Amino acid sequence: MLSVCPHCSTPLSCHDHRVRYVKLRCGIRVALAVPRGYCAKCQRLHTELPSFVRPYKHYEASVMQDVVDDKSLMTCPADDSTIRRWKAEFSASAPYNISKSK
Repeated sequence: MLSVCPHCSTPLSCHDHRVRYVKLRCGIRVALAVPRGYCAKCQRLHTELPSFVRPYKHYEASVMQDVVDDKSLMTCPADDSTIRRWKAEFSASAPYNISKSK
């Protein structure tokens, strides 16, 4: 469980669990019960995601990393449009573009 609020560093109290669905590399969709903590100070609810899950993404983090690194596109269960979006998001968030720097 999260020990402190990431916004105000106040200790969190256990609130509940929520179901989070994730697609693994093999294409299987699994349901995870992820814990949520409540901050009494800022009145926010925080979800503790496992390390292999990215916030707001439906695929396993290693699948996304391999796509961005141009590795194993053949074993990626995502659609071509999803792969293009991941690459565009990564290139937009990169501090600099290696191909354009000299």
